[in-house]
Amino acid sequence: MQWVNFTKVNLSEADLSVTCLCGSILYEANLQKAILPEANLQGAVLRKANLSQAILYDANLEGTVLCDANLTGAILCDANLEGAILCDANLEEANFEGSNLQDTNLIGSNLQRAKLAGANLESALLSTANLQEANLQEANLCGANLSGSENVESQQIEQAIGDRTTILPENLKIPQHWR
Repeated sequence: MQWVNFTKVNLSEADLSVTCLCGSILYEANLQKAILPEANLQGAVLRKANLSQAILYDANLEGTVLCDANLTGAILCDANLEGAILCDANLEEANFEGSNLQDTNLIGSNLQRAKLAGANLESALLSTANLQEANLQEANLCGANLSGSENVESQQIEQAIGDRTTILPENLKIPQHWR
């Protein structure tokens, strides 16, 4: 099933497990506390959508547009967000543990207290993102761009995996174990 062009639709707390919403346009949709495990949202447009506290583990969000979306406290463990666009999204306290965020655009996003342990952020764009207290333990930052990222501590970077292609904010140095 493919949904197209639903603006401001209210699907709050709906059970959409294993649903296919590929290519759907859900502009300003309310999906707060929606249940979407294993859902396929590949290429969907959820700009300014409310997905706070939504359950999206194992979901396919490859190439999905989530600009200005609210994913506060959402559970996205083991989700595929490769190439997704989450610029200026609120991802505070979202759980991305084990997720694929390769080539994802997170510019200007709020990742405060987000759980990114074991996530693949290879070649992700994190410029001007707020990473205050984000858990980056064992997160793959190889080739990621964190220039201008805010509130990043050296301790967070030390716990992550990176290499010489990782671009860090000017105030941080490449950890010894990355070389």
